[in-house]
Amino acid sequence: MHRTLLLESAAVQSGERRENPIIYTGPRSQKEIRTEGIFASLNDCVYRCQHHFDHVLNLDLDEFVVPRGEDSLADLVAKIRLKNTGAKALVVRNAFFYLYWNNDTRAYGALPEEASPRQLPYLLTQYKTRRSWRIFLPGMRSKYIVDPMSAIEVGNHRIWRFDGPKTTYNVPESDALLHHYRICEYGGFHCVLQPSVLDYTALRFNATLLRLVNAVCADAFPAAGRCPNTPPLGDPW
Repeated sequence: MHRTLLLESAAVQSGERRENPIIYTGPRSQKEIRTEGIFASLNDCVYRCQHHFDHVLNLDLDEFVVPRGEDSLADLVAKIRLKNTGAKALVVRNAFFYLYWNNDTRAYGALPEEASPRQLPYLLTQYKTRRSWRIFLPGMRSKYIVDPMSAIEVGNHRIWRFDGPKTTYNVPESDALLHHYRICEYGGFHCVLQPSVLDYTALRFNATLLRLVNAVCADAFPAAGRCPNTPPLGDPW
């Protein structure tokens, strides 16, 4: 429910209505959804976008492609296209920002959802600034920006088949990273022991992001006038 309200409100705020949520109603098993059904949904999305959009980016809800220098993904793609005119898919490498690492108050000077007039929403990109030192290789947990007319079959982390020669460009980490905000992949808390670094790249969007999110939440949840509190992480096991 919250997700639908936010999508509708975001469309109103931007003056556009392009969202089209498609609810999966098939068997709720690990195999049909996670292992097989996800590929059907990814390819369905790419094919629906043909003749409508120049580029498609499939993301999970806990992932954000963050340009290191440009202010938008459109600007990032345009810069890369200038020197790589034949590239049909841009692969962005993954780095984990584990949710068990401490919140950073550098962006707003306070913890999220404190009992104060500001009641800051819990914006993960602004509060989670520690990431894994390891940046995964292209094709391993990466995501891609693809020209939908050039893709015949896509996977979760790379393009499987192109219409024509394979023309993939691996985006350097100096240009963009896939920020992946999640709990430990295999349960427990072992992930926080991995080597890590501080990454403040996303903080340059803090003022604009806070203004836009607050506006969307105020419209989507008029009774409260703000974003709902974030649910707990739950049992990691």
